[in-house]
Formats: sequence, structure tokens, C-alpha cells
Amino acid sequence: MGMNNITDPEDGLPPIENWSELSELSTWNLPEIVEGVFRKSEIFVIYGGSRYAETSVLMDLALSVASGKEWLGIPTRKGRVLYLNADLSKPALLRRMTQIQNAKNIIKRTDALEVMHLRGYIESLEMMLYDLKSLSRDRDYSIFIIDLADHILKINNVTETDSILQCAYRFAQETESAIVFTSKELNRIADTTLALHWENENMYSGKLYSSSFPTKEFDLEWREHLLHRLT
Repeated sequence: MGMNNITDPEDGLPPIENWSELSELSTWNLPEIVEGVFRKSEIFVIYGGSRYAETSVLMDLALSVASGKEWLGIPTRKGRVLYLNADLSKPALLRRMTQIQNAKNIIKRTDALEVMHLRGYIESLEMMLYDLKSLSRDRDYSIFIIDLADHILKINNVTETDSILQCAYRFAQETESAIVFTSKELNRIADTTLALHWENENMYSGKLYSSSFPTKEFDLEWREHLLHRLT
């Protein structure tokens, strides 16, 4: 085989890709899930503000993508969502999600949003992603939303994030789905990060850092169970 060809994976490494052929790779054309924020096969991390605010923003994102509604005033591409709940009880999640759905004027529950309750079933983030890859093979999820990733890390006393980084990246590439975390531990590995900062009683500031899109800063106001983008 000549050096100009793309090689098969060896020793667990990804294939070597020829520069002249990269523009033809379909993975470069994966659709944006949230316009100008992140696309399929990428990792998006949300952190800061408070746990209540983080979870609300995640639920808002899940409902927005599953329904094709705007999220924080930004257009989304409608797709199937799996929301992995590692924190709330089933009644608490149902109550919070219903409040946000009503606040977004979504009349009917969408079958594009599915939920998995992880309380009592958590082993490790790596093992969970491994099992999810098999479970979700034929379900064509656009995004997997994991709330709270730090909770899983603390249960297993994981201080080194490199192995989690590699596992998450490979999962996203192999499933062509985005992974969304709430995690201070994992924000450094994300393709895009939303940092929330509490300003006062009802006001937050948000800053989106991305390796693919320009940085965005905006103000957010808390009302009716949702953060609303003001600028």
C-alpha cells in the first residue's frame, strides 16, 4: 500500500488520512445541532451558576432539540435526544421538565425525547458510554445529555480525566452524536463550553467558548422556570 492511500487502523489508532481527500469526508459535513454552537460528533459542556440553573438549561436544550424549538434564542435542528438523569428522582424530573415544556409553549410531549434514570445504576462514565453505544445503535440520537457527569466522577473517585476524554471523543465519533455534560471537571476537554455566571437574583451572564465558532457573550434573565437570553 502506498503512502498516498488512507491506511487501516493499527494498534488501536485511528486511520491515517490523506490531506488531499479530507474535503470529501462526510464527517466534515455533520449538521449543527444548535446553530453556531455545536454539531454532531462534538462535546458540549455547560457549567457554572448553580446546579438548579445547569439542570434547567439542559432540560431546555433537550426539549428544544426534540421539538425543533429555539434554545436561548438560537435555532436548533430537530433530532432524537436521550436525557440521562443521574441526579433527580423520577417525580422531580417529571415536574421540572413539565414546567419547562409549558414555559416554552410546547403543547404535546414529543416522542423524540427519551429519558434514562441512572440513580442506583451508575458504575463509571466510561462503562456507561460503552453500554450506551450498544443500546443506541439503531436509535439515531442527535445528542446524549448527561446530568450530572461530575456526580458520576465523584462516586468513582476519578481525578484523572484523560481516559474519560478519550472515551467520550470516541463515543461521539463512532455514534455521530453530540455529548452534552454538566461538568466543571470536563469543561477543558469540550469542543464548546457554556460558562454561566450568577450576577444577582434573576440575572446570569453566559459565555460560549468554541473551537469551531466565534466566542459569544450574552445576558440571561431567569423567569418562568427558564433562562431567557436578553442580548
